Amino acid sequence: MPVMLATVWMVSCAPEAREGSLGSLSAERGELVEEWVLTGELAAEAAVELVAPDVPVRPLEIRWIAEDGLEVRRGDRLVEFDNSSLVADLEDRRTRVEEAVNQLAQAQAEAAVALAEAQLQLASAEATQQKAVLEAQVPRDLVPALEYGDKQLALRRAELELEKARELVKAKNAKGEAEVQIAAVVESKARLALERSLRGIELLSITAPRAGIFLPETNFRESRPWQEGDSLWPGQKVARLPDLGSLLVRAQLPDVDGAAVKVGQEATVTLDAFPDRRFSGRVKEVEGVAQSQGSHSSRRFFGVTVEIEGLDPAWMRPGMSSQVVLRRSSCEDCLLIPRQSLGFDEAGKSRARLRNGGWAPVTLGPCSDLVCAVEEGLEEGTPLAPAGYAEAEV
Repeated sequence: MPVMLATVWMVSCAPEAREGSLGSLSAERGELVEEWVLTGELAAEAAVELVAPDVPVRPLEIRWIAEDGLEVRRGDRLVEFDNSSLVADLEDRRTRVEEAVNQLAQAQAEAAVALAEAQLQLASAEATQQKAVLEAQVPRDLVPALEYGDKQLALRRAELELEKARELVKAKNAKGEAEVQIAAVVESKARLALERSLRGIELLSITAPRAGIFLPETNFRESRPWQEGDSLWPGQKVARLPDLGSLLVRAQLPDVDGAAVKVGQEATVTLDAFPDRRFSGRVKEVEGVAQSQGSHSSRRFFGVTVEIEGLDPAWMRPGMSSQVVLRRSSCEDCLLIPRQSLGFDEAGKSRARLRNGGWAPVTLGPCSDLVCAVEEGLEEGTPLAPAGYAEAEV
């Protein structure tokens, strides 16, 4: 922001100082007011910030952007980024979803078939075991010893086969569930990727969340607002919608004058676009650390924020340049004399020219371009003359 600073001294009830008018030159009491004139611009303290979306595209290219300062309504299109890469991948992602759905269905069918086969084997093993139990229950005295031993051995074998069939059912069931879960995860990821692409395409078109004034952010590489064809990264600020009810002035004060401006200090604000209108203001904040204007500048400035009374959002806009006048009274009841009555003796000490042609040694306080405050050496009402006024002219 260009900065212009001027320090001006104003005098209230000060003596008039007109050349050739001796009767108007005298020591009189008045107020000496110090002024600082700063340049700044309107800015919104609150705003909705619009950032580049987080999508799987790096970097993002602006395909279209609304005009700077455009009044927008909620839902209006503001910025569009290039979505060609996401659109090109969209069909491929849909195909992957279809394949994943088919693989999931196949995994579920194969798991069901394998489990059914294992359950059939289990049913057969259970039937064989039950038959072996009945045969093995025949009393030992009713059958030959060899036959009785064979039936007991058959029972033991049937029980082992039954246990193996039960384990097979558990294994097939666990394997089928695992394969189905893997296929389900693949299907879920494919759907998520498709949804992200669809959502990304949607996010690449930024619309207004509320009504306001559209202001693009600055492309610092080019020192200008973002425009079509620029590239930026997800998360970077691309624009903002300021709250016009929170407008204030942001100005800069050279660090050498930082101690002279305080929070609460009164100010007068004039907008360059409307020089005939003046607004009362008050210093809201003075930054605690001075910042340089640029990497190659040795000048440092304190940021000064000024609140404005009587805001009118109907015509006030962020970015409008303005002039801020800050005032501070150096002394409210000073004895003031015109500068044209001042001179210096041979030792370089200040003195005032009297109307009678003589000189009066004086101790000076703060001065302006026209007057100085006298701390010692004169009394109120003392008649004065210009410093070059000769005694012979009395």
